[in-house]
Amino acid sequence: MKGSADFRPEAWARVTERLMRDLPDITQEAAERMLRDAGIHKPKTLNAVDAYLTDAPDGIRAPDASCPRAVMRLSHVLVAAGHTVITPPACTQCHRRVMLSGTGPSGRICGQCVRRNAPFTCVRCGRQSVSSRTNLHDGTVCSTCFSRDPLSHRQCSNCGRVRARARRLPDGGVLCPGCAPRPTHTCIGCGRERPAQCITDDGALCNGCYARIRMSWTCGLCGVVRRRQGGSVLGPHLCGACHGVRNGTYKGRRASTPLSPCAFCHRERAVGNHWPAGAVCSPCSRRTKSYPLPCASCKEHAVLIGLDDSGRRICGPCAGTTLDYRCRHCGQPGVEVDGRCSRCVTADLLTDALRGPESGIPGPLRPLVAALQAAPDPRSVAVWLKGSAAADLLRALALTGQPVTHAVLDALAPGRHVNYVREILVRTEILPPRNDELGRLQPWLQRQLADQPDHHARVVRNYAEWFLLHRIRRARRPLTKSGAARFRFRVCVALEFLAWIEDRGRTLDTIDQGDVDHWLANGTRRHREIRPFLKWTTQRRLTRSISAPANRPNPPSIFIEESANLAQLQRCLNDDTIDVDLRAAGALTLLYGISTTRVLALRHNQIRVAKGATYLVLKDHELLLPTRLAELLAQLPRPGRRSTLPESQAPDRLLFPGRTPHRPVDAGGFGKRLKLSGLTIRAGRNTALVGLAAELPAAVLSDLLAIDIITATRWAKYAKRDWIDYLAARHGDPSGLQRRRASVTVALSP
Repeated sequence: MKGSADFRPEAWARVTERLMRDLPDITQEAAERMLRDAGIHKPKTLNAVDAYLTDAPDGIRAPDASCPRAVMRLSHVLVAAGHTVITPPACTQCHRRVMLSGTGPSGRICGQCVRRNAPFTCVRCGRQSVSSRTNLHDGTVCSTCFSRDPLSHRQCSNCGRVRARARRLPDGGVLCPGCAPRPTHTCIGCGRERPAQCITDDGALCNGCYARIRMSWTCGLCGVVRRRQGGSVLGPHLCGACHGVRNGTYKGRRASTPLSPCAFCHRERAVGNHWPAGAVCSPCSRRTKSYPLPCASCKEHAVLIGLDDSGRRICGPCAGTTLDYRCRHCGQPGVEVDGRCSRCVTADLLTDALRGPESGIPGPLRPLVAALQAAPDPRSVAVWLKGSAAADLLRALALTGQPVTHAVLDALAPGRHVNYVREILVRTEILPPRNDELGRLQPWLQRQLADQPDHHARVVRNYAEWFLLHRIRRARRPLTKSGAARFRFRVCVALEFLAWIEDRGRTLDTIDQGDVDHWLANGTRRHREIRPFLKWTTQRRLTRSISAPANRPNPPSIFIEESANLAQLQRCLNDDTIDVDLRAAGALTLLYGISTTRVLALRHNQIRVAKGATYLVLKDHELLLPTRLAELLAQLPRPGRRSTLPESQAPDRLLFPGRTPHRPVDAGGFGKRLKLSGLTIRAGRNTALVGLAAELPAAVLSDLLAIDIITATRWAKYAKRDWIDYLAARHGDPSGLQRRRASVTVALSP
């Protein structure tokens, strides 16, 4: 660099002059700054660049792949500065113009091609991969397996959840996949700025344009570009019209079948049935016969094939005809297949699917069959039997003829279908209820320790079973999904710590506080989760007096303006375009600061009506609800929710049931629905809690919302309030409490 004995001022002047000559619009000061940014001010690098530019006339504008690395860096610096005439060197394999970090058989290549030339086998999934690799305690893993490992997760700077990393922020934080926006591109098909489904040589395509182009070809008969319908000897693809004409059919019927407006959907379609209402197309005919409805005239459930004078749907006898579609087996209205209703057809399918080894349904599974036969929509059960992995598992269990127990299901490979089978068997009282999250930990621990060294597995098994699981079983509240994830995470951290100290040539009885400090200083925040493991080893005298600091909860940092909070609250109470379950959950969170997990766990018997007022029972306290919010909660569970099992009518049924009626809906998927509806729940909850903590003392807030007194005290410290403001408000002083109540009253008003 300048001032060094090896620095040649004449070479610096030649390179600067060459850069200014090739780019006339650049000043000398800007040219020298860019040369320094590219690292060309160093003596050896400067001499190499000077020699290269002397022999290469286009060395600045279009350097080749054999140029010095400093020239390549300079080209990218110039492109980033807006000089579009510069063409950086391209990779000799994939021909992308990016930074070239390696050398291949054909010359200099990019980092992606370097990984492609050196594939490796992932120790977890067993597949060969060329993606980025990571060395963990059990070996080298691919990027997909590393993203699933709890040790790779970070706390999202937006939502605060510990999840996989999707994007890094300039301040060092990260965003999770749910918060990181997808990069947008200008679609070459529609011209709109959207996330790209595919990037072609001509440009990016959005999802809609990609689907249209992917499914469209030139018809082999008429030559028109249309959606593909079928193959032909004349060409690879035919459009729908030519395909129907060639095969003697049109829209599913013979080409000679006349088209007529449907009496129900009013679209021009082939006639399926001639009913008293008029000509009806095939889709409307099938739907009408499969789903009986109350007749507008006699109020009885029937297949509605006619119309009265006012255009309302009526049954056949009320329309003056003897045509009445009823099941020839049970006599109920509705016909699905061969003159039988969908419930009878589903009953036969259940009998065939769950048949035991002795040609009959096993006795233990009969309550499940009875519950599935009584499902609100038997057609959904038939679809579930045909294409569900859970139904296939039930078939296999029925064929064994053995009793189905929790131990039998635990011995199977874990998966969603196994969990679902367990849930419906518990729901139908075939299996006794248990905490599923707790029951899955022991099999997971056995699988996790199976491939570990014996001396590591022995220590971690004792730690997990006699310390972590012991505390979980003694807890007053049942284990939640987040608590189970914390258990798995701490086990993984303990295994990584043991592998780390072994690589350093140490053991548990020889490590000291310096080793622990080094582990904490050179690791991420997750390394602090080693604290409970060190506490356990010290109590068992496996280690000397060593410890790690506790993780202190960070203060809330994500808020929204109170006006925005009230605007979203008003949307939840008055916007009919949002689903009723989202409106009710969002209103409870934005108004009272109740977490989404607690809202989804609410049950019907926690809503109490007394003397014309509606109360929400939270632990031992009754929280008075506004009228609009009470009306929303009265509509739960939301109508139209499909479930294989019949809805529960128990007094303690859930207000937000999930796939099975006895378990709440998944909080992650529900949170995505809230986000898509435009509700910022986490920030809104923090704003609501800070507002309540600023108006109420911690003791009152703890009783009001049934939260821990330590949590309430922490929020009170965030809000910087004490009893004085509360007592002043009780004596009529116009404080912030009355102002907030006035604002909320405005939001609750129509």
